[in-house]
Amino acid sequence: MTNRIIYILTLFVGSLSMLTGVAHAQQVSFMKDVAPVLLRRCAGCHGDKKAEGGYRLHTFDYLLTPGDSDERPVVSSQPEESLLLHRILEKDDSIRMPQKDDSLAVAEISLIKTWISEGAIFDGTESGKRFVTQLPPREHPVSPESYRVSVPAQTIVSHPEKNQIAISGYHEVLIWDLDEMKLIKRLQNLPQRIQSVIWTQTAEQLFVAGGTPGEYGELSLVDVDSGERTKVFGTFDDIVLCCAVNSDGNRVAVGTAAKETRMYAVKTSELLWQTRSHSNWVTGVAFSHDDRFVVTTSRDQTAKVHSAHDGTLFTIYNGHRLQLGGQSGRFTINDIRSDSNTRLLYSAGEGSSIRVWDPVKAKNENGTAADMEGRFFKMGHTRFIAHNLGDQVLTLKIHGDKLAVAGANGRINIFRISDGQEMASFDGHRDWVFSLDFSADGSRIISGDFSGEIRVWDIEAQQVLKILQARPNQ
Repeated sequence: MTNRIIYILTLFVGSLSMLTGVAHAQQVSFMKDVAPVLLRRCAGCHGDKKAEGGYRLHTFDYLLTPGDSDERPVVSSQPEESLLLHRILEKDDSIRMPQKDDSLAVAEISLIKTWISEGAIFDGTESGKRFVTQLPPREHPVSPESYRVSVPAQTIVSHPEKNQIAISGYHEVLIWDLDEMKLIKRLQNLPQRIQSVIWTQTAEQLFVAGGTPGEYGELSLVDVDSGERTKVFGTFDDIVLCCAVNSDGNRVAVGTAAKETRMYAVKTSELLWQTRSHSNWVTGVAFSHDDRFVVTTSRDQTAKVHSAHDGTLFTIYNGHRLQLGGQSGRFTINDIRSDSNTRLLYSAGEGSSIRVWDPVKAKNENGTAADMEGRFFKMGHTRFIAHNLGDQVLTLKIHGDKLAVAGANGRINIFRISDGQEMASFDGHRDWVFSLDFSADGSRIISGDFSGEIRVWDIEAQQVLKILQARPNQ
């Protein structure tokens, strides 16, 4: 060890002696005290997606594995021999961890040093499993009293009976009364970004899915009256992008930016199954009309049909990456919906049309390698609805015989499902429309865009009724 490193350690040992003494009073927990610091400050450069210097620390096994330097990152009971601590204490900004950022706080350094001194004990469940999936749910901050600017309206969901909507906010969900155009409730202490919100069947609680992009994801149940998280189903190593509940309300499925799909039992919070069948973000999830399947869409241009019972892959729908019926393919899929009346699936993203298809027929068309030649003559059950948006579709919603689509050019189109004909078209948003929902009676459509603008439209009159900004105390 160089004299310089010894000198640095000596200085810090002296300055941290008081804090270290406090830490020794109660043994430092790796999962509770150390892992959150490493994830927050170090995993961005040393995680599963990026490994500066050949070093990763998103699992305990990787934390102990040397990088390109071949020096041991953590040596049990010997902090002075542990490269991880050396890098954290380093004065040279080009060497210190984290680079191009503020150094760790004195208290954080003390925790790491004390943990190593106490034997570098791992108190998680699996040393090869990502830390983020073993940590308890995060305690989220209270939202700011007011927003300096509006946040994107990532999701909107109408109350099943009342003239109210739930809108995603910053660390919160905002409940608005549309009759009085009044913010009536703020459900706070939630993940930074809310991607999906679903009312329970009794409308007493909300499923809330979201997280922090690239870092953390969460699915929870929130009591609308009290604003409390009554249940957290699971944590994820990236943001949860989509969520769906089956017709009985007893199972909930989610998809994440970490390419993962999970199924939970609502009553017990039990994880029923999980899979990483996609090679890119899972952008949409839906149950089939009979709850037999869970269907997911992805930026990898495929829709995967899973058994809702155990998650096994039933088939892959490739209608967004093939030349079918004159429609060119190889498009990212952004959303999917299931229609209980037609018993079909509706998926869309890039490209000029919505794909309408059946999962069982899709499996029959896929066939096997043995009948590859014959398959090309069976292709064609997919129907297409030209959405006329002039850009990609970002969101879909179904209500009765109405199919609403919106996308990147700010336009909203509504089609009659029975014949595919356009019923209404709305222009007015000046930014990407991320979210849509019908009112409970289906007479209105509510839309939200990237700028946080919310519009309420009368479908029959084809005019805007109300406009608001999705932020408190505006």
